Order: sequence, then C-alpha cells, then structure tokens
Amino acid sequence: MLNHSPKNLDPILMRPPRPAQPNTRLAVPLKVGLVGAGYITQWHAAAIQQHPNAELIAIADVNLSAAKQAAETFGIANHFASLDAMLAASELDVVHVLVPPDVHAAVARQCMAAGVHVFVEKPMATSSLECGDLITTAERHGVQLGINHNFLFSRVYEDLRRCIESGKVGRVDAIDIAWNKHLPQLNNGPFSIWMLRDPANLLLELGPHVVSPVLDLATFPEPITGIATHPISLPHGRSMMRNWAFSMTAGRIAVQARLSLGSGMNEFSIHVRGSHGSATADIEDNTFTLNRATRYSIDFDRYHRLKQTSRDLHQQAKAGLRRYIGSKLGLCKNGNPYGESIANAIANFYQSLLSGNAISKRLSGASGQSVIELCEQLGRCVVPSVPSHRVDEQATNGQALNKRDASEQAGREQAEREQAERERGDAGEGNRKPCLVFGGSGFIGQALVRRLAEQGRWVRCFVRRPHDVPDPLRHPHVELVRGDMANADDVAKALQGVDGVFHLARGMGKTWNDYVKSDIQPTLQLAKQCVDLGAGRLVYTSSIDAYYAGSNAGTITETTPLDPRIEGRNLYAKSKAVIEDHLGQMQRDQELDVVITRPGIVIGKGGSPFHWGIGMWTGESFCQVWGDGNNKLPLVLVDDVAEGLIAAMDHPDISGESFNFVADPVLTAKDYLSELQRVSNVSIDIKPTKIWHFYLTDMAKWMVKTAVRHPDRRKPSYYDWESRTQKATFDCSRSKQVLRWQPQSDRHTLIQRGIEDAIDVSMA
Repeated sequence: MLNHSPKNLDPILMRPPRPAQPNTRLAVPLKVGLVGAGYITQWHAAAIQQHPNAELIAIADVNLSAAKQAAETFGIANHFASLDAMLAASELDVVHVLVPPDVHAAVARQCMAAGVHVFVEKPMATSSLECGDLITTAERHGVQLGINHNFLFSRVYEDLRRCIESGKVGRVDAIDIAWNKHLPQLNNGPFSIWMLRDPANLLLELGPHVVSPVLDLATFPEPITGIATHPISLPHGRSMMRNWAFSMTAGRIAVQARLSLGSGMNEFSIHVRGSHGSATADIEDNTFTLNRATRYSIDFDRYHRLKQTSRDLHQQAKAGLRRYIGSKLGLCKNGNPYGESIANAIANFYQSLLSGNAISKRLSGASGQSVIELCEQLGRCVVPSVPSHRVDEQATNGQALNKRDASEQAGREQAEREQAERERGDAGEGNRKPCLVFGGSGFIGQALVRRLAEQGRWVRCFVRRPHDVPDPLRHPHVELVRGDMANADDVAKALQGVDGVFHLARGMGKTWNDYVKSDIQPTLQLAKQCVDLGAGRLVYTSSIDAYYAGSNAGTITETTPLDPRIEGRNLYAKSKAVIEDHLGQMQRDQELDVVITRPGIVIGKGGSPFHWGIGMWTGESFCQVWGDGNNKLPLVLVDDVAEGLIAAMDHPDISGESFNFVADPVLTAKDYLSELQRVSNVSIDIKPTKIWHFYLTDMAKWMVKTAVRHPDRRKPSYYDWESRTQKATFDCSRSKQVLRWQPQSDRHTLIQRGIEDAIDVSMA
C-alpha cells in the first residue's frame, strides 16, 4: 500500500485541548460519547455496551428528540443538542463520529481539539485533503484517530487475510470484489441526503466497501478504468447511476470491483485467486471457502474439492445459526455478522487506546485517507460522463439539445408557478383556501395530491424535507411546508388559513410506546388544533386492519364494530382503533368535524407490487401466503382511494361517519401472484402457509424474548395471525351511495393499473 503523507493546511483556530499524550494508557472504563443518533448509532451503542472496558455515557444530536430517544433506548445517561454541550459537560475519552459525511471532518476536529480520541465512521471525510488535515490535527493534539471500515474486521474477512498471509493461495494475481445491494434511497429517498447530492458523493459513501479491501490486500492501484450505467432520475433533478464497474492494476494483481444498487439479492463477496489456490470471503452470508488442488486426478480432484467446500459451508451455516440463537438467548454477544464486524473494529481501536500501542493499520488515518483518494480517482474515471441535472445518452449535439430542453422546462415551470401565484392572489380567501395534507409524500398521499392539483385545487403539504418530495408534490398548486408533526408549533403554523385537513401520515415502531409517541399523540394533538384553529374538516385515513377479517368475520360494513379483541391484535391495528375511538369521542364532545376512511389492500402505480397484504415476503422471490390463498382479497386501486378521500372531504353532511374503501373482490392471493409473475416475467416461490405455522414460529420467538427479558416482547395471538387471511367480505355500498364512490372492480383493469403499472415503476 502506498504511504500518503498528511497535507499541510493553514492552522485552524481551536480552543485549548484537554491535556493528552499519544500512546498514553487510559483508565478503565473508557468514557465514550456518540455524536449522531441515526441508524448506525444502534450498532455502535450495542458494541460499546458489550465491551467490558468501556462505558457509554453521552450522546449528542442536533435533533434533541432523536438524541433523547436514543438515550432512552440504549440507557445512555446524558443527551445533548450539540457537540459543544456534550464536550463541556462530560469527561470523555472517546467520541464516535456518526453524523453525515459532509460534517465528519468538522466534528472530528472539534473533538480532537478538546483532547478526545475519535472513532469516525466511513467515509473518513469528503476529500483526501480533509483527511490529511484530520491526520495533522490528531498529531497536533496528541490523540488517536480511528476510521471504521468495519467489514475489514468481519470474521470471514479475517479468515481471508490469514489465508493469504500463510501462503495458502500462493502469490495473489487477481482480486474480484462484488457489492450488489439494493440502495432503497434511490427509489424512496430521502433525496436531499449528502450521498445523493452528487454522483461523486455516492462513490465516497459506498466506494470504501470495495476500496478498503483492495488497499488492505494490495498496493494503491493504477491505472484505473471505470464505467457507470443505468441512470436513475431523482426528484431533485439530478441523476444517479445504478451500476458501476472498475478495472485496476495493483502491481502484479488485477483488480475488478463493481457496485450494483438495484433491487435483488444482496451480495458482498471478495474473491482472491493465487498461484496455489483461491479463496472467497462471502461477507453477506458470513462464509469463507478455500479452494486448493488435492492429490487426486482432475475429475476426482473436482469431486473432492466440491465435497470439501460443501462440508465447510454446511458447518459454517450451522455455526452462524447457533450464534444467532445464542445471541437471542444471551449466551453470546453477536448473532449478526454486520454488528459483529463493527464490534470487532471498535474492540480493536479500544485495545490500542488501553494498551498505549499504535492502532491497527486498517483503522489508521493514513489508510482512511488512501481509501478516499482512491474513491476520488474512481469518481474521476466516470463521474464527468454522468450529467448532474439530466440523464443524457446523446453525443455533443444531444447534450446541447438536452440543456436547451432543460432550460425551456425550467422556464415553463417558473411561468406556471407565477401564474399560480397570480391565481392565488386573484382568488383571495374565498373558496381558494388550501387544504392541508399530512403524509403527502407517501403512496396514497401522492395520488391524493396529484388528483387535487389536477382539479385545480390549492394544496399545502406538510413535509419533513421539502427537497426530497416526489414529483406530484412539485406542482404549481402545491405549497410545501417544512415541519415535524410531533411539534405542535409546526403544525399550528401549517394550519393557518386552511380549509380542511387530510391526515395520511402514520407512525411506526417496535413497541406500543413507539406507536403512542409517533402515531396516537400527534394525531390527537392535530385533531385538537383543528378544533381550536377552525381548520375545517379532518379526514383521517385509518385501515381495514382495525377490523377482524378472519374466517368468522362474515360481511363487514361501516356499521360493523371495530375488532372487539383489538388488544390482542398487532400494534398497527391497535393504534388505528385507538385513534378512531378518540376521534369519535372528540367529534361528540368537542364538535370536531371528522370523517374516517378505511382503505383496503391498496395497489397501483407508485406502490410496491410485492404487497404484504398478499403474504409474507422474503425479498421479492419468496412469498408465504396468509392461509391457502383461495379467497378473494379486499384490493383497491390507489387512485380510487384518492377519489374517495376527496369525496369524504367535500360531502357536507357526514361529520362523525366512517367509510370503507374496497373494490368488488375479483382476485385471490394466488391470482394476484400468478399475474405478478406473468407481468414481471420472474419466478416467485409461492407457499400457501397454514396460520398455525406463523403462530408457532412467533410463539418460539416470544418464548426466547421472554427468557432473556427482551423489552420488545408481546405474547403472540393466533387470532391476529388468522385475521390476515382476509376472508371477510367487504360491502362498501354506503361509500358508493353516500359519496358516489365508483371504484374500478374490473379484473383486467385491476391487473393493469394495480399490478402492471406498479411493476413498470418498481422495476425501472
């Protein structure tokens, strides 16, 4: 590996550091803090808490509620809204930097200036220049700087390194690395995150996974050639490439690396070929295999090698299952290979701090800088050929034409916005008041906003990230308001001057307390504000899941009571039922103008055709149908739901009523899956599954959770599982009569618009 010397930058003014000396042993336990309360935080927190010589005592995040939630979840004593506050209030030895990559450098510098050792999640920084500055800063303040390329500490990668070091594969001449993993943000957002702001950022975010093993096993490669294909247009106007492939030469070693980010099976493997054998670390499946010639002739040799590989994989599969079960029983610390690799990397870093020794080369700032430098070179190979704002598959003349088209389109959109503003001003307050939509960026919400805008209505959408909204929300008649639904002040501002509220947002979580905080409390607060501020009618979108719909349900209408045994149902159904009950009480006691709607299994363009209303999916290739799959399902097209919601808002005399939105049943689960296979031209393993199978599996999990006193444990209910068979018959005559709702119930139309259109979008 090449050695990259730190870059010399102008001195940065920093506050005086807490005294610290390099290679000085620290007292046990290490006092650890986290900066950032996002997804990766849970893995770091778990690893720190299982380390015998470390104590997690503080967490900071600019979103104080997120920091508080993380502190409660992981039992962290202190939470803060800023890094300044955490450093001032806590005597920390180590800080883990878990914030977005574009602020890695600033946060790490501030921690090191305070005399605190730093452990940074990859990527180290957003440029090799910044990386060099961090190395210099660490040396200046006498602290250790560790960079987490956690897969370099996974069990099977360690096996691969030992195999190469021992000479079992001989002289290495080829390394092939495949990172084929679905990147859901490309399709679902959030689109304003740093990774999706520029194609080069995506390489800096994901590239370290394929680059760090290359630099660990070989020298810095050159020359490099690369190609990026299959552009995906994002709502903010930029395009990202779905597939990347690189060829590199590292001394005598030929290196191939590729990233594929579309939907499909997750794969991450590192294959090394040498003069005396080959070895593969399948990091996704957590297996390692070594392939060397045996003493037999060629045909028998092949048999014995394959037999040995099969035996090795079988043993590793059983060991992995034992570790998983052991982790659930509290008998071992790590059952997940991803969490295990992070824990190993952290343990390695902590050991260097406690022993006073230099940190591992794999964790060093020099290695982190080399990774970023190589990612930059990969980006220079292909990124200039990827337009930043428009997918371009033409030559130079085509590029000019596209630029002209983009300019004309921007001009048209600006003119539409100006015309919309003039219309808004001319209309005054009258009947041009906007309606407010919560959950407008969701599947049903997009269809609703699209239909409202098509009707010439003014719409105000309450969103967390205005830059991330999908195309239907980028309409001249749509106003975007940023806010957090849990923040009453944000909601109050959004309610000013509106005439009606559509509530389609939903909370979620693993515990009932999660649903109370994220779903029930915000909804009831919104309802109260609608009354206090005179915001007009509240149309609340519930779900048919609030009913019992199993084999004994019979026919369900709006007069059918919600499930009387709702306490034994899943948390989502229970939350919907509780909200409906409270809204009904507010309608009677506080004159809340509310209408409740309950859509069925909603399908159509913009939604996933691999719907969990059909069965339990493992990826997109295996579906366990709820029951025998022979009863017709309560399907409904998303556009029909949107029409029903608008009708529920417009009808003057239905306050306090509820309406079910289900089309006439025409497809069974088996029919649906058969059509899905035909339309998508893929094979799906379909397994009709008796309900007792789901129930017993759930019971086994519950018994384990109970034995280890897991906080997320609820006794399974056969009744709840059986309700998923959807054997009830939904009679929506009242919705059709009162609201004049006319859903599509033609089999051919339902297949075309509900399955074919969804496939066209999801598989684009």
